[in-house]
Amino acid sequence: VAVLEKISAYSIRCVTRELAELLKHDNGAIRGYAVRALAATDGTESASEIFKLLKDTHPFVRLSAAEALGKFGDKKAAAAISEMLDEKDEDVRAAAAGALGNLEAREYAVKIAKLLNEERVEVRVSAASALAQLGLREGVPVLLELSVKNGSWSDLDALNALRRSELWARLREKRLTADFSGTAVELWDSL
Repeated sequence: VAVLEKISAYSIRCVTRELAELLKHDNGAIRGYAVRALAATDGTESASEIFKLLKDTHPFVRLSAAEALGKFGDKKAAAAISEMLDEKDEDVRAAAAGALGNLEAREYAVKIAKLLNEERVEVRVSAASALAQLGLREGVPVLLELSVKNGSWSDLDALNALRRSELWARLREKRLTADFSGTAVELWDSL
């Protein structure tokens, strides 16, 4: 077993080096997928190289870099990622909000909250989820409305970050009764 562990560790180091080289590739898609692969292999030693990619010309690379740094917990990247909340590309803005939520970067909550008014649903959900991760309620109405429209509770998972289990029990209880006919926001407020 010890030999297999050493081989595995060596293999991961080799793969990580190969992926790190791909961060310099001319093709943006390859750079973006290399970032995602490094994030999947916990390539935290590549964080400084990935940080540089927050300014890449290719949106997919920038959003992948933000997601990876958020996953790594690289709090030094929060300021640079927060600048991405103002980008033109919606996917980049959504990824930046999610990354800041993962980094527990409460100092950017006001900027994240501005995304709750975005037209694109994915951006609003990402912002609302990030705010919930930060323990803030501003995104609750967005997540509740979307969950009611979709007929699913899957969008509400981020709300667990609020750590209010007694409210969740009451919310689920009310939601499952056929006699409640109000909006999702009214449902939440009734608790």
